[in-house]
Amino acid sequence: MAKLQADLSREQAGEYRERRHAEARKKNLVVDQYILGVGRDNDIALGGTGARHAIIEYAQRCARRGATYGEVIGQEVTKGNGKRYKIKECDLLGYVVANGYCTLLPPEGTR
Repeated sequence: MAKLQADLSREQAGEYRERRHAEARKKNLVVDQYILGVGRDNDIALGGTGARHAIIEYAQRCARRGATYGEVIGQEVTKGNGKRYKIKECDLLGYVVANGYCTLLPPEGTR
């Protein structure tokens, strides 16, 4: 399956994370309080040894039930090689959200 969108570079993803944290601070919130929504389709191919497909799949599943960022960060998924992997900020905010696989909205009443 061909990628539909180019991923952000590491530097762009870092800048995106910083912007989202600054946005939250301006609202007297932390990113952990934000609500995940489902974004674009998971176009990461199965079969590799890494965790990206599993992270996106897990985050989107949680988003469908209205989970917060804080409920997903730090959770474990199974990588393609069968090993466990703990979801970090660079994965969830810096990859999944930054590349549009999930959206991130402030909690109701703060928008």
